[in-house]
Amino acid sequence: MKLKQILISVVIYLLSIVSLQAQYSEQTENYYKKIQGLYQDTKTNEIVFILLGFGRFDLFYQPNPYCLNTQVKVMKQLSLDVAKNQMQIEFAKSNYRCTFLFARDHQSFICKNPDGSQQTFKRTKQVIHKPFAYFLSLFPKHTTNRYYVPPRPAYKQELPVQIAWKFLTAKQFNDDIFPAKDLDIYGEYYLYRLFLGTPHAKGSYYGANTCYVVKQLSLSPNFYSLLVREKGVIKGGEGSYDTTFLYNFSKKGELLGYLLVGGAQIGMGHFEWHTSSTIQGTQIKVLVKDYNGRYAKNKSYKTRVEHYTLLPSGKFK
Repeated sequence: MKLKQILISVVIYLLSIVSLQAQYSEQTENYYKKIQGLYQDTKTNEIVFILLGFGRFDLFYQPNPYCLNTQVKVMKQLSLDVAKNQMQIEFAKSNYRCTFLFARDHQSFICKNPDGSQQTFKRTKQVIHKPFAYFLSLFPKHTTNRYYVPPRPAYKQELPVQIAWKFLTAKQFNDDIFPAKDLDIYGEYYLYRLFLGTPHAKGSYYGANTCYVVKQLSLSPNFYSLLVREKGVIKGGEGSYDTTFLYNFSKKGELLGYLLVGGAQIGMGHFEWHTSSTIQGTQIKVLVKDYNGRYAKNKSYKTRVEHYTLLPSGKFK
């Protein structure tokens, strides 16, 4: 599947540029790599996500796993004492400061707040514990098995970062695509892209990604079919996309297959593709317009039509 090849190439690119980050001393950079990851205070449900990006160190805060993307806050490092495992941080556009004291094994940290209170954040791989039925309930049902997907999606209900990660992005990482030993690091960088897609995040060379609710379709009694809008930027602005994917899930919430069925993809001004489709039961007709450059400069285009069949397994042929 073309999407798998794109996913692999993007991940390889993201990992390769980490080695170019020369702004930090080797000691500091190694320390950042040790502490990066997802942490949660299980008493308050608050979340901290830490990651060493391209030429910078990013910290994000969430009041709870299900918060809206507008509630995600950005933090910045004020000072770092590697020997003491201590970091002082400040919330962006705020005077609120606190101190992180990391454990020697870097599996947790204590947050000392300005009022003298303390919290313990522990490293975790997942903070969403609601079942797949919860995720399914977020998508309004379409009443027929016929649906037209336009090239310019207009759906505006964003999926919160952690929900998109739990039920969509994280499920794309499996042993069929990536070695099992590398799943965690691949996953962290895609979770990072979701955080970078929130309103208060600064632009990054890693780009950004935001997911939106579209529809739940009734295409088969054997699995669930969901349309999801995904909008973002790749490679520091070298490419952008505003697309719609059709995802098929088993009754247990396992990802069975997914297909690009709508949207626009633009790359460095050198190409622009517009995709639309008609979904009729198990038959999907995808129309792709290739503008051989940017749409604004070249209104002529070549058209190709792709036909897909939705198999009983939930995969596409």
